[in-house]
Amino acid sequence: MCLVVGWAEFVSRVDFREDGSFSIRLPRYRGFLPYFGIQRLDGTWKDVRQLRYRRVRSSLVYVGYDYVRHSIVTAQGSIMMLAFERGDLVRNTRSVSQNIPVAEAMGLFRTRTGLSPVEEPEVRGGGLLRNLLLGGPA
Repeated sequence: MCLVVGWAEFVSRVDFREDGSFSIRLPRYRGFLPYFGIQRLDGTWKDVRQLRYRRVRSSLVYVGYDYVRHSIVTAQGSIMMLAFERGDLVRNTRSVSQNIPVAEAMGLFRTRTGLSPVEEPEVRGGGLLRNLLLGGPA
């Protein structure tokens, strides 16, 4: 667990440039667990076609570990960022999101693109074992 969290911290990066372009690099995820591999998205504000979010009810050793899965969709591809909710296990939500300010980043995407996020239905995300072995919700 420490190894994949360290990997996530090492590869995570979000850059917004003055010329209207952005670059996002994050780990792949198996549900709420960062995993090896990198997901990457580069583009400009006008490339963004859709913003989506979905609340996922999940748990870590029988304690609620809920998060919001944000997706940024462009013509070149999409990327997913997780924003964990405050709860019994999470006091500092930014520390479990690889120190990426997800709420601020998504606010900037909404402002700069003029797009309203599409809310997808809430889903159950399972616990640690399901996320580790099977990944998260589809």
